[in-house]
Amino acid sequence: MNAPSTRSSTWKPLLAVMGAVTLWCVYQAIGTYLSGNDVRKPLIVMAVWLAFIGGWVLMLYSRGRRLARSQQKDWPSSPN
Repeated sequence: MNAPSTRSSTWKPLLAVMGAVTLWCVYQAIGTYLSGNDVRKPLIVMAVWLAFIGGWVLMLYSRGRRLARSQQKDWPSSPN
């Protein structure tokens, strides 16, 4: 198996879960607005969603950088 197909197959479930969380957030924000017609409440729901997804993406990014660094250390150096 080559690396690009493995990498894309790893991201597909993550993107599916992020999409599902986004749809759930939109559903909750619409329900919050319709229950009281106050714009501030859905904005709070969306701000919490943004913080959650932003933190998740930040952790995935830092994990990817850390794994890339560890793979570079493990890679054998070419003889000169």
